[in-house]
Amino acid sequence: MRLYETTFITDSRLPESEIEDEIKRVEETINSNGGEIVETQRWGVRRLAYEIEKQKQGYYAHFLYKANPEVPGKLETGFKVNEKIMRFLTVVSEIDLEERQRRIEAGESPTPTIEFEDRRRRRFDDDDDEDDRRRRRPRRHHDDDDDDDRNDRRGGRGRRPANDESKNDSDEDEE
Repeated sequence: MRLYETTFITDSRLPESEIEDEIKRVEETINSNGGEIVETQRWGVRRLAYEIEKQKQGYYAHFLYKANPEVPGKLETGFKVNEKIMRFLTVVSEIDLEERQRRIEAGESPTPTIEFEDRRRRRFDDDDDEDDRRRRRPRRHHDDDDDDDRNDRRGGRGRRPANDESKNDSDEDEE
């Protein structure tokens, strides 16, 4: 069995009882197909990053569970036909359950924020300033004035000014 994480978003306007029914339905699907729920989190109503079905808020629920590979497919099939589910995402989890349990028993946060901070520090480490200078792109010239941009280094669109001379030039080319 693999460890999976599934998050879904329901319409926040639904009554609490219907949201709980959806959460129970997911838990029953996992359990009835031989899976084991490690944790169910109800994140509650949150603002969406962008509108979904003309909604700006949604109710988030997150599941961490062990299951056979066919279980996430069954869950996603159910999500697709359920009009109450606005969005869903299932991923194979990379959480180390033993480490997570040790953290909980020690009274620490179960999420490994320290590892994230270490990765971030390594990524933005300033020890190799010389290498960083070689990798950086030179800053480009930005011409924000309203003059003709044909000769800019950025390449501008090269429009000709709309005056009578430009019409005369094109007439001469035809002759």
